[in-house]
Amino acid sequence: MFPLPANIYAEIAAFAASVIFWSNIKTSVLRWLCPFLLFIVMVELTGRYIYKELHVSNAWLYNISVPAEYLFYTMLFYFHYSLKYNRILAKGFLLIFPVWVVVSILFINGFYTFNFNFLKTGSICISFFCLLYFYEVLTSEAMLNPFKQPMFWIACGLFLFNAGEFAYNSFADILMKKWSYGKKLFSEINNNLIFVLYSAIIIAIVLPSWAHREQT
Repeated sequence: MFPLPANIYAEIAAFAASVIFWSNIKTSVLRWLCPFLLFIVMVELTGRYIYKELHVSNAWLYNISVPAEYLFYTMLFYFHYSLKYNRILAKGFLLIFPVWVVVSILFINGFYTFNFNFLKTGSICISFFCLLYFYEVLTSEAMLNPFKQPMFWIACGLFLFNAGEFAYNSFADILMKKWSYGKKLFSEINNNLIFVLYSAIIIAIVLPSWAHREQT
């Protein structure tokens, strides 16, 4: 089980940041990052224990947690969008995606095999929501510095993570079946992308404190 890979330490660090810098996020929708990040850490540690110590598949666990991640991040976008059309798209995803997950688990892949169908669907949709957010920020009449907006950093991390995930997972089935190194490569790419994502989340959580110091 130990030592843990760098990506899990990044997730633990992000949760710790949400606790230490709680005052930065407690009055915004980003306050939900704290329980969400605790959930992610618990999933990762449980999944690693199941796989490393019990030597059984942990795919079922990620068939629960991965859809929950997509729904959570879409919720963040929903509350940060200012354009009505973008909010409608996000709300539509929040309603339709859970149905797709249930259908995929019950009738296509099953519960105990990791489901790449909703992984690819979620990745491309979150990448699209990131682009919508970037458009709103860059065309806003308020002329705010995007690098000083916590959600901008989260969107950057999400875009890099999900664009990379979608690009690789589009060929994952072929690679894992026909190339012995495919599974290891998937793990390495996934771990590095996770590290990037949670590093961006840490920046988003700590950012208000940096901004306050600059002002004083």
